[in-house]
Amino acid sequence: MENTSNLFQLRVVAADTLHTIHEESLALLNRTGVVFDSDTIVQRFKHKGEAVDGRRVYLSERCVTAALEKAPRSFVMRGRDHTADVLIGRGQTAPAVAPGNGTVFILDRYGHRRRALMADFDDITRLCEHSRNVSLVGSIPVDPDDCPPKAKPARLVHHLMRYSSKPLIGQAATCKEAAQMFRVIETAFGRPGYLDTHVAIAYSVNPASPLTFEALSCETMQAYAARRQALFILPGLLPGLTGPLDFKGLAVLANAENLAAVTCIQMLNPGTPVVYSAGSMMVNMKNFYSVTGSPQSALVNIAGIQMAREVYGLPARTMAGLSDAKQVDFQAGAETMQNLTLYTLAGAQVINECLGVMDAITTTSFEKWVLDDELLDRLRVFSAGIEQVSLENSLDAMISLGPGANYFQHPGTFQNCRSIYLPAISNWSPFERWDKSGRSDLLQAAHEKCRQILEQQQAMVLPAAADQEISAYLKTI
Repeated sequence: MENTSNLFQLRVVAADTLHTIHEESLALLNRTGVVFDSDTIVQRFKHKGEAVDGRRVYLSERCVTAALEKAPRSFVMRGRDHTADVLIGRGQTAPAVAPGNGTVFILDRYGHRRRALMADFDDITRLCEHSRNVSLVGSIPVDPDDCPPKAKPARLVHHLMRYSSKPLIGQAATCKEAAQMFRVIETAFGRPGYLDTHVAIAYSVNPASPLTFEALSCETMQAYAARRQALFILPGLLPGLTGPLDFKGLAVLANAENLAAVTCIQMLNPGTPVVYSAGSMMVNMKNFYSVTGSPQSALVNIAGIQMAREVYGLPARTMAGLSDAKQVDFQAGAETMQNLTLYTLAGAQVINECLGVMDAITTTSFEKWVLDDELLDRLRVFSAGIEQVSLENSLDAMISLGPGANYFQHPGTFQNCRSIYLPAISNWSPFERWDKSGRSDLLQAAHEKCRQILEQQQAMVLPAAADQEISAYLKTI
């Protein structure tokens, strides 16, 4: 399949190793099996001729291969404003960026941590709508402590659509909750039945590693597949705890869990869009905490991206903006840029956990959010390649001007001077100017930039009539 960039294809394993990972994954699925905590799914597999023991399904190579053939190589996710539509998969030219997912705390400008609220959820959605780098909004960029638990997925999707017109990442949901969520989406689009023919929401299914899909994950797969809404599959393996402390072994287990989910989803509804996700972390064996900023986890995850891209032709996704830092400091920037760069160059079609995420996916910083958005700007410029700033007559100009020339007044300089990248927040001024202007602190500059964006993005983008209809509906459930 096509890479997400014409320029880069970072690889960490050779083709023969990819083949071995595939073969060992098939052996694992067939000999060890996968637990699906759903009578419906188990009976469907049994009806297809797969071996079943209780809720453990032993997947055959035939079944897995047939499912891979049915999975789409690309699909379009629709936004309410069709200029926000996103192609994912074959033909995609740049990564689709999604924000963080699952953090529960907010770290403020002064380093104090508090529980996230609905207002924070809305503000992050506004930032996503403003950013030219963000393609997908949701799922739970922060988990709001003050959101009523009843019909929570539908309520959160309502708020996402209030402040953004971009395609959605949803939440884990029972079939009933998913139906509520889908009704909210179709009301916002103003077209009942819209999801029967369009993909407007995706969700990340997390196996309970190793090789187990719990009841809620099974129900979520059934609900999304029934409407052919996209499913991202995300094994979150922890070496030495939920997976082997062996990098190739981790790649095999993660690959097997991806294949198991793809097989299940295509059995439920052939043609449902799926995205292969590589999400293994490392473990600090001194305290058994998960680690998201390790360069070693990148090796395992890039191997997974290669499996998706080179072996199966499926779209690939990974968590790319992660850091274990507790403050917005050098560690936060270094680990975030490490992960963003490696996974972008590896060709992941979807990257998430990209903005503001800290402390092993527990905390979001608004200041880090806008700084990370600048990092994405840098990667976007770098990925555009050397031809992004060019002149047709550059050689002629160099020959005519000759040695010792000054290009300051050359027409080409005036033509291209506005194409030179400048950061939104980082300070590139000379020391004297920085000193004279008060020696501005980068964190304070990020704080002010964030506040400025949010002041500009106050208005709802969801039409008032649709918002009122959705609000009235949510009061009835």
